[in-house]
Amino acid sequence: MDPQHIGTAIRALREHHNLSQRGACRRVEERTGTSLRSSTISRWETGLQLPKVDTLAIFLQGLGADFADFQAALEAAGADPSTSLLGELRSLTERLETATKRLEDQVGD
Repeated sequence: MDPQHIGTAIRALREHHNLSQRGACRRVEERTGTSLRSSTISRWETGLQLPKVDTLAIFLQGLGADFADFQAALEAAGADPSTSLLGELRSLTERLETATKRLEDQVGD
């Protein structure tokens, strides 16, 4: 997967939530307790660095987004939906949704 597509998707999600890079860092820390630097987000958005999956998950959670939103942003950025990363994201999203449903069912009992 092209790092530029990933960066474009990250930027699109951040801008969708009307956040600057610093604002996104503050939001992530408020919602998750995890500290990110705006320079890290900048490197992601410019394709100079790829986020680790766990860090990306925290970033998305902080924005109030999920991997399905990220997948849609990747496709909107022009990423080929048949690439392995998108396939992995789809699989991960399905597993997370299944696990969430099971937990909700258990709590509801």
